[in-house]
This record gives sequence, C-alpha cells and structure tokens, in this order.
Amino acid sequence: MSENNIDVSNQYDNEENNTIIDWFNRCIKNYLTIEGRAGRKEFWYFLLIFLAVLVISTVVLFYVVYNIGSSSHPVLSILVWVIYLFIFCWLLFTFIPLISVSIRRLHDINLSGWWLLLYFTVIGSLALIIMFCIDSKPTENRWGKPAHNINQ
Repeated sequence: MSENNIDVSNQYDNEENNTIIDWFNRCIKNYLTIEGRAGRKEFWYFLLIFLAVLVISTVVLFYVVYNIGSSSHPVLSILVWVIYLFIFCWLLFTFIPLISVSIRRLHDINLSGWWLLLYFTVIGSLALIIMFCIDSKPTENRWGKPAHNINQ
C-alpha cells in the first residue's frame, strides 16, 4: 500500500471501542478540517462534552457569586475571575472545533456547510438540530466516503 492511500478499514473497527473522550479528542485534532464527513456520534459526543463543561462551570460560577460572593474576601473575588477566565478559555478553545464538526456533520447528510448560517434564525436553529439528528448517508457523496461503517 502506498503512502498516499490510507487504510480506513481499521478505523471502522476501532470506532466501536471509542469512548466519549475519544470522540471529543477526534474533533479537537480535526479542528481545522472542514472537508470530509462526521457521523452523529462524533458530533453529539463533542457537543455533549462542550455543553457539560460549560453548564458545570456556569453553575459553579453562579454558586460562588450568589452564595459565597456576599463576603468581601479577596480570594473569592479572585476565584470568580478564575472561573470567568476558564469559561472564556473553554469557549475560545472549542469554538472552531464546534464549527468544523458541525460543517462535517452537514456534509455527512449531503448538505453544504453554508446551511450552518441557519443558526442565526430561530426557526433555522431548530431545523439545524433536526438536520444534525439525521442518519448518515450510506453512499459516497461529494465530501467523501461515509463517516462510519454503515454495515455495522
């Protein structure tokens, strides 16, 4: 097998054993890749971790601000800023991977990444959620082979 041809048969076998963290890491590693396709697992597991970290850190922030924040202790105000900084860094770190996996997910159902612009409308956001739930197209399309083994 030449260097230019990548054997993807093992990729399909290994996907069954992937954990949520493996799927998240795949999106992080492919953060600049908007070509190709992403299956539902890859997209939804990335989104799950993204939202879980965001919600947990926001809940901690609100807890610190409203329950502990009434005291004027300087350590608590530093803690609030550390949590704000963490949330900002998390959003900065995951914004581009979220966009790229969303585009690849749309490619997987044979739609252009431009459909992601629907996010900026209320009805379009709901339409995108439905689109992200659609199963992969089992055939090769203009963005390549299916994101996962359809024959499983």
